Amino acid sequence: MTHAASLGDRRIAVVSSQLWPGYNELWDAVEAEVGALTVIGAHTDQDAGAAEPARVALREVDLGRGLVWQHLVGLRRRLRSFRPDLVHVNRELWTVVAQEVVGLDTAVVVHGAENLWDHGNGLEQYLRRRLVDRAVRRIRGYASWNHAGIDHVVRRRRELGRDPLPTLVLPAVVPPAPFREVAWEPRPADPLEVLLVGRAVSAKGFQDVLEAADGVDGLRVTLCGDGPLLDDLRALADRHQVSLVTAGQVDQPGLARLMARSHVLVQPSRTTHDWAEQFGRSVAEAMTVGLPVIVSDSGELPHLVGADPEAVFAEGDSEAIRSHLRRLATDPDSLRALGARQRERARGWEPPVSGAALLAFWGDVLR
Repeated sequence: MTHAASLGDRRIAVVSSQLWPGYNELWDAVEAEVGALTVIGAHTDQDAGAAEPARVALREVDLGRGLVWQHLVGLRRRLRSFRPDLVHVNRELWTVVAQEVVGLDTAVVVHGAENLWDHGNGLEQYLRRRLVDRAVRRIRGYASWNHAGIDHVVRRRRELGRDPLPTLVLPAVVPPAPFREVAWEPRPADPLEVLLVGRAVSAKGFQDVLEAADGVDGLRVTLCGDGPLLDDLRALADRHQVSLVTAGQVDQPGLARLMARSHVLVQPSRTTHDWAEQFGRSVAEAMTVGLPVIVSDSGELPHLVGADPEAVFAEGDSEAIRSHLRRLATDPDSLRALGARQRERARGWEPPVSGAALLAFWGDVLR
């Protein structure tokens, strides 16, 4: 990061959704460029510890539904004692924590992941709308994991008669170090090794890949993740005579190594009435390794791969997936070129680059 991006006389407080190791690398990347940085979150058994930049673990009172109604005891008192110039809240606009902080007499930005805003029953929609509007009126900037979130806040801000505000599209959790420490090692794609990562639930669309694999000679599929549909997916693979390995939960170093020796990661997510891919963390991790990726057009996924027609298919379209897999299995040059293009895009998530974007955003807010 350049000196021009430095906010060396500014005090920044980040309210993080987790204090787990590796979860706060984005804030770590900018610590040296601000006057003082503190990261505040809930105390858990996985706290990062004293080796990383200043962490403040507060007692959590969970009022239900996890991070949405999580109250951090003493948060406002801690922020007042730190005297920040800016508070960056890594929560959705309608969460208890965000609502507590936007009432402070200081600059506040919120960093959300939501890309759908009208889900839930009528009461939930009413409460969300009221709380979002309260926050949108008061915040000084908005960061989002996805473009749809930015579009919504910009539009709502305009509808509420407020001036435009600085925005930033950036994941709050950048691909961790294990995915930056290995590199894809392509070898002949015979058989083609396909990797799936995520919970075995219908919305992840893994069933579409298994159906597509029926017709691609010698293809092998590895699924990393648990979930209620694992047995159904195994039965579907048997029915289509597809080689499927269910590896369960794999830690980050193990997943990075597996990505380095696979041929392609497929993220076949399907949008539902109350969910669409907000980012695609495993896609970003694979791109960081250099592993080629093909994705459905659910939510933010097409943005991650630059809307590359060689990497995007319509959600639920097994024939399109089969076509992509056949091409990649028989055209090693195309496979390597796809991986190289996506690895270049992934540089935007490396801590020095994403940190510089964050500093520029904070600078716009504080100006």
